[in-house]
Amino acid sequence: MTRLVLNGVTSDHTKRSYRTGLEQFFAWLETKPRQPLSKALVGEYLAHLVQLGLHPEPMSLRLSPLFGEPRG
Repeated sequence: MTRLVLNGVTSDHTKRSYRTGLEQFFAWLETKPRQPLSKALVGEYLAHLVQLGLHPEPMSLRLSPLFGEPRG
């Protein structure tokens, strides 16, 4: 999945950011019982990020590769 997402991005900076966001998501996902990727699962991840007390900008960076459109 990481390769698929990164192939749609041309900017090296965006690729690094997206790779980091995906790595963090997959690390979190390993703590969950086997679940299919869904809107509800991404919502759980968002709730997890809120619990961590992240400010909106870092939270947005972590979520961008999951459902944001590549910008560069």
